[in-house]
Amino acid sequence: MMLMGRQVNSNQQEYGRYAAEKIAKEYVTRQYVDFLTRLSCNLDACNEHYEHVTKNISPDPISLNVVPYEEVSLTELVVSDDEALRKVMLTLGHLVCEMEDLVDEGKSFYYPLLYYAEGLSDGQLERGECHACISKMIPVLEDLLQYVEFCYSLISNTVSQLGRLYPDSGPAP
Repeated sequence: MMLMGRQVNSNQQEYGRYAAEKIAKEYVTRQYVDFLTRLSCNLDACNEHYEHVTKNISPDPISLNVVPYEEVSLTELVVSDDEALRKVMLTLGHLVCEMEDLVDEGKSFYYPLLYYAEGLSDGQLERGECHACISKMIPVLEDLLQYVEFCYSLISNTVSQLGRLYPDSGPAP
């Protein structure tokens, strides 16, 4: 029986090792499944983020928004052996730059004049309200008057410079 007892003990020990090994394998398997689940969730999140990012960017990883700029003055651009022609061309070049600036400045008068007394009808005006509306427009009208006077002087100067391009060959026909 003793032999039997040893054999039973050895069978119990083997069964105990087998059970412990089985429990350890199950634990490791559960840990591995949990790891794979977390990894797949993280991978899905990374894929969604990558798809979101790639939709919003250009195909170039680095892009530069470069505006060309040259440091060339008007005097370097106009080169002529004829001194009078060179001066007239320089003056006309400067006048064209002034005209471009005047176009931009003239756009600022458009909306105040367009919307003057907008939404008011003759029946809605109370006593003195029309005077208040026009008094608010006086500074805009003064600026507009100065703008028109400067445009007039600029156009006069431009016509004068264009007239100097033609040689004086006597009375016109």
